[in-house]
Amino acid sequence: MNSPVAVDAFDVDILYEDCPTSVDFDFDFDFIAPKSNAKPTATSSLLSNPDTMLLLQKPIKSLSKEEKIARRRAQIAKSAQKHRLRIREEMEALQEELVTLEAKLAAHQEADATTWKTKATQALQMRQISETINASLRQSLSETTLCVHHWTTFMPNVHSVLASDKL
Repeated sequence: MNSPVAVDAFDVDILYEDCPTSVDFDFDFDFIAPKSNAKPTATSSLLSNPDTMLLLQKPIKSLSKEEKIARRRAQIAKSAQKHRLRIREEMEALQEELVTLEAKLAAHQEADATTWKTKATQALQMRQISETINASLRQSLSETTLCVHHWTTFMPNVHSVLASDKL
């Protein structure tokens, strides 16, 4: 019967027990590019050291315990530096995309505003024209209705006279 085995968490401090702690790592995650007059950090000096670079290229089995620890620290520093670089590049790309999208949005909003204004002006003109036509048609209708009323008042038997003429 297979039963789950409890696994103790790996203690990272075991790797660094016998190491001198003079190497200080810089884990500053600000996304602003470093200034040109900024002093090199421990991480960058660790990676720029040719001895450390040689440690990264040697096979692990041929290294002593101290060299393995130094190699692991160099790997971690290199990985952290690459990660910070990727984050910085992604932030720059996102900021550039933000600028272009804001410019596009402003252009669309401006175009929509002018289009809306022209359509509103055209609709107002069409409404004014239709109201003018509607007013003249109402005037004609009231005049025609008044005329028909007068004719029916003065000539009540017009329909019967017209009907007899057709016979």
